[in-house]
Amino acid sequence: MIERSSADRGPWPLVLALIAVWAIGVIWAPSRVGPALASPISTTEGPDRYIGSQSCRQCHESFYQLWAPSHHGLAMQPYSPEFAAGHLTTHDEAIQIGAYSYRSDIRADPGVILEQGPEGTRQYPIVHVLGGKNVYYFLTPHERGRLQTLPLAYDVNKKRWFDTAASGVRHFPGDQEDAPVHWTDPLYTFNTGCYSCHGGLAEGGVGPDLTDDTWVYKPTDKMLFKTISKGRSGTNMVGWSADLDPDQVWQVIAYIRSLYLGNPKKIIW
Repeated sequence: MIERSSADRGPWPLVLALIAVWAIGVIWAPSRVGPALASPISTTEGPDRYIGSQSCRQCHESFYQLWAPSHHGLAMQPYSPEFAAGHLTTHDEAIQIGAYSYRSDIRADPGVILEQGPEGTRQYPIVHVLGGKNVYYFLTPHERGRLQTLPLAYDVNKKRWFDTAASGVRHFPGDQEDAPVHWTDPLYTFNTGCYSCHGGLAEGGVGPDLTDDTWVYKPTDKMLFKTISKGRSGTNMVGWSADLDPDQVWQVIAYIRSLYLGNPKKIIW
């Protein structure tokens, strides 16, 4: 389970923002990882297509005009210098997160999050903005087509930048120590697809519940690794080996184990 020590610093506002984005009628064709959302509306037939809320305008123009400027209508939007000038404040003092320090540079075009660490300096471009009523979260292109939530978020009411994942803690069953959740963890990946079948809290849906004692196969780490990597024939479970390297598969397994709500005496991993 994930513990949040502060409502304004934990990722629950991010979860609500993601739900709001889903609620606007954004339609994804079935695919394991959705496309980046910067492109305009497209109705091109194919395995990957994105249809935004503008597709409603032809029949619902008046409703669209009310919807578009609302918090829900703007729950996800492209980042731009104009957005930064109108909604964000400059950030001059870096925020330390472990061995790394981070600072936003909204004067740049495009805006970036600057990372300073043992390996030197890196820049992560800001491409999308989530939220808006209380908090803005920011997305950056990451490896293997992922859109990752950046390590810094913006408190709308206090007009300050803060550590996105500061209060994220992963609990493990048994005697294992809790571990902080790093901003590059799959938990903070916007467009990964586990939730579409297993639910946002792994409670099950199209796919089975991953938190209880009921498993189709013997729930060993070896079985989970094979299932996640190669999928299961005759089911909706697809293989993710093209998208996740072995280390990332093990991270997913560790996350699944951290969600376990069953009888500790039945743990066999």
